[in-house]
Amino acid sequence: MAKKANGKRNGPYDWEWVGTEVHAADQITPLHRRRAAGLVGGKICSFDLTPPTLLKTDRSKGSKTTGKDNSCRPKTCKGNPTCYNYLGANQVIAPGAKEDYLHEKLPVLPEMRDGPAGLRNLGATCYANAFLQLWYHNIAFRNAVYSCVTSEYSERKVVDPMGLIDALRLSKGDQQDAAEFSKLFMSVIASEFAKHSDPKLNTAITSQFEGKIQYITRCECGYESTTETSRTIQLCRTNYRL
Repeated sequence: MAKKANGKRNGPYDWEWVGTEVHAADQITPLHRRRAAGLVGGKICSFDLTPPTLLKTDRSKGSKTTGKDNSCRPKTCKGNPTCYNYLGANQVIAPGAKEDYLHEKLPVLPEMRDGPAGLRNLGATCYANAFLQLWYHNIAFRNAVYSCVTSEYSERKVVDPMGLIDALRLSKGDQQDAAEFSKLFMSVIASEFAKHSDPKLNTAITSQFEGKIQYITRCECGYESTTETSRTIQLCRTNYRL
């Protein structure tokens, strides 16, 4: 550890004790460390507690309300360890700082609505929004979804379904077949429910949306029918106009 040139201080940092008061490392005391850090003998700047908005207003009027010394400047106090100004503390004491902090850190409380939030139409996703609204009013299905995922609340009055569209790898600009969308959605949901430890969730889709379709074929050999499970029923309509 060498002594500073000409025995002078480098700003508030005092190393003059090196080679004069201290000749070995075991002779260094806490006071020597404080002197080397500039915490002894320096001028402590007054801490300015003036809110930034009030300070700006008073300066425009030509008055001086700041609690800092005239010699306290950002450039001159940049390396001063005894100056606590210009560190962003004025943002903490600014009007509304506490409310802004709480709004940022605290979880958003659920909004009290008379009904569910709306769904934003992304251009060609009205078929998806129609199904989502329909499934939402199926209480058993809704409860199954809520018990499978973490509850998240929002104050927004309109929900963007883009996350669901991306998860299903659909194009928001292309009109999809509604029935195919329903099959795809239910297939994905059923696979997720099957991974859950709750046995009620494992059969939630089956109990709510699945049925059995029997195709009867009678042959002379005696073969009569086959049975399949299905989540959709196709209806044939004649003389129907849109």
